[in-house]
Amino acid sequence: MKKLVAIAVALLTLQTAFSQVLTKKVPSFHLDGAREIKIGLPKSYKTDVDKIYPLLLTFDGDYLFDPIMGNVSYMSYWEDMPECIVVGIKQAETRNKDCQYDKNTDLPEYDGKKFYDFVSTELIDYLNKEFRLSKFKMIAGHDYTANFINYFMTDSPIFQAYIALSPEYADSMKDKVKSALSIPNLSRKTWYYLATGENDVRNIRSGILEMENELRDLENENLDFHFDDFKDTSHYSLVNYAIPRALNEIFAIYRPISKKEYKEIVSKLEGSPY
Repeated sequence: MKKLVAIAVALLTLQTAFSQVLTKKVPSFHLDGAREIKIGLPKSYKTDVDKIYPLLLTFDGDYLFDPIMGNVSYMSYWEDMPECIVVGIKQAETRNKDCQYDKNTDLPEYDGKKFYDFVSTELIDYLNKEFRLSKFKMIAGHDYTANFINYFMTDSPIFQAYIALSPEYADSMKDKVKSALSIPNLSRKTWYYLATGENDVRNIRSGILEMENELRDLENENLDFHFDDFKDTSHYSLVNYAIPRALNEIFAIYRPISKKEYKEIVSKLEGSPY
C-alpha cells in the first residue's frame, strides 16, 4: 500500500511539473445545460504551436483524470508514448443517469442517450475546434462507465482505442462488442484493453472473463486486444495497475526498440533491420 501511495504522489507531481490543467464548462443542447470537464495539456502545447496531439477522453473524470494524466505525463517524459491531451468528464452527480440504458435492448436511453449525443457530437466537436487534436482518439471508463464506452463502436467510430477498467457489462454487450470488432465491421486499426482483478466484484469479474473468452480468439488483423487479470487487487486498486499497462500496450510501437526486441524480432526479419 505504501508503494502505491508513493507512486501516486510521484505521478501527481509529474502532472504538475509537465502539464497545464484547465477546467471548462461545455454548453450542451442535448444536456440542456453545461458539463464541466478537466483538460490536461502537455508541456509543449504552448511552445510547439504546430504540433497536434492524440486525445485520451476519460469518463469518471472526478477520480480517473488525475491517475491517467499522471501516467501520460510520466510515460511521455521518458518517450514511452507521445504527449497527449487528456480530458476528463466530471460525473460525480450524474454518473448513473449519464450511463442509463434500456434493460431490454441494452442501448442508451433517456439521459443516457442525451449523454451519448453530447459526447459524440458536441464535446468532440468542441475539443476539435478548441485544441490541436490528431485523428487518434482514445476513451476510458471504470465499471458502469467502462460499459458505456462500448456504445461508441458505431459504423463511423470516433475512437480507435478503448480502455475498459473492470467494466460492468450490460447483458448483451459481449455480443455487441464482438460484432463491432469482427471483420468486416472493423475497418481500421483498433485497440481494446480489458482489465479485472483477483478480488474484483464477483458478478463484474465473471462478465469480464466471459468477454475475454469471446475476444481472445477473434481473428482480425485490425484488432489489438489485451487483457490483464491482476493478482491481489480489488475493483478499485486494479485501476492503478491497469492504466500504465493499457497505455503501454496501445503505444508499444512508439517506444524505442529494446535490445530484447532487436534480438528476438528485428534481427530475424528478412533484409536490413533498418
